[in-house]
Amino acid sequence: MPLDKSTVEFDYYSVTIDKKSFLPILINFYKESDDNYRRVEAVEIQDVQGFPTVVRSKVSDLKTGGYTLMEFRNIKYNVGLDDDVFSERSLRNPPRRWLD
Repeated sequence: MPLDKSTVEFDYYSVTIDKKSFLPILINFYKESDDNYRRVEAVEIQDVQGFPTVVRSKVSDLKTGGYTLMEFRNIKYNVGLDDDVFSERSLRNPPRRWLD
């Protein structure tokens, strides 16, 4: 449940985690007393550099039937990011060298 409900559009969500890969494979968002209105699903998982990785996911609006399919490409792990890349300042203004 969110700490400050005015900052989010949902009341709570539930996550299903795959026991083998530890990846979130299904997320259901609820509002207004158990009204499931949005779902995020891991559609395709591949092994990338020895890590199970979601490479395709689907976000569904359960009210309208609409959805967005997301595909992730050019995934790389262990690329040598420094710890300071994850500071608040760096996350607000990311270093260009890691984005190209």
